[in-house]
Amino acid sequence: MATEAQIEGLLQRMRKMSAADISVLEARSQTPDSSMTATPGSQNEALWSEMAELGWMVIKEDAIGLTGGKRYVMKTYTISTEGLQPIVNLLSTLSRE
Repeated sequence: MATEAQIEGLLQRMRKMSAADISVLEARSQTPDSSMTATPGSQNEALWSEMAELGWMVIKEDAIGLTGGKRYVMKTYTISTEGLQPIVNLLSTLSRE
């Protein structure tokens, strides 16, 4: 269970994000069985990683082979069953501001 301080920290992060970034999370919260990816270092990756630490998201990593023997690790985020309602609550709070 997230503390009040953790929830406020997530809200603060979300307030600084663009509407486009938030729309990805909104869409996913309404679409069962879908996953999301984010650019490394992006606002979404930071937010979703924090949510994963709370158990609200599940992260799956897939390594993709690139030319020249290089590899890229792609992270896929899915909202957990336990995380859906808290995330919907955050989005609702954000939309009322």
